Amino acid sequence: METRILLLLDAGAVVVAAAGNDALTYGYPPQPRIPADYEDVLCVAATDREGRRAGYSNHADIPLTGNCVATWGGQGVELNGQTVVPPGPEPRDGMVGAAVEPTIVTPYGTVPNTTGWVYWSGTSFATPIISAIAANLLAENEFQLRQGRTHHRLTPRGVMAQVLAMAGPAPDPAADPGAPYLKVSQQRY
Repeated sequence: METRILLLLDAGAVVVAAAGNDALTYGYPPQPRIPADYEDVLCVAATDREGRRAGYSNHADIPLTGNCVATWGGQGVELNGQTVVPPGPEPRDGMVGAAVEPTIVTPYGTVPNTTGWVYWSGTSFATPIISAIAANLLAENEFQLRQGRTHHRLTPRGVMAQVLAMAGPAPDPAADPGAPYLKVSQQRY
C-alpha cells in the first residue's frame, strides 16, 4: 500500500486518510490506522463540536510526525461496532446527512427512519472536510499558476503544510485531540 501512496504523491495527489475510530474499543486513543499512519499522508483525527477529542477518535502518532490535523467529526458513541450519534435535543453533535437505510441504529434500539436524514459521526466524516480544504488549496494554486501570479506548483507536502498552518491549539487543553485543531461547522440550509 505504501508504494501505491508514493506513486500518488509523485503524481501530485494529496492523500488524506481517517485516523480511525478505535479509542472506545481499546479504552485509550491508539495510533492512527494505516494509511493515516504514513508520514506523507494527511491524517485526520476527530473532535466534537467544541474542539475536544471525540471519544472514539484515534490520536495522531506520538511523537507527532506533523502529518495529522483534528477537525469536527461529531461526538458519537459505540454501539454494536458502529459509532452512532445518540438521539437528543438539537443541535446534536453529528453531521446531518442522507441515509438510505429504512431503520436507524441508536443506543436505545433500532427505530424507523421516517425522514431520510440522520446524524453521522466518525473520523471518516472529518476526513472529507480536510480533503475539501486541500482541494481548494490546490485549485487556488492552479488558478494562480494560470494567471501568472506564481510559478510554484504546490506539492502534496506543501498542501499538508498549509493545512497544518491553518490549524491551531485545541480550545480545551484538557481534551486535546492530539493534533493541531482546525475549527469548522456545517451550514444547514
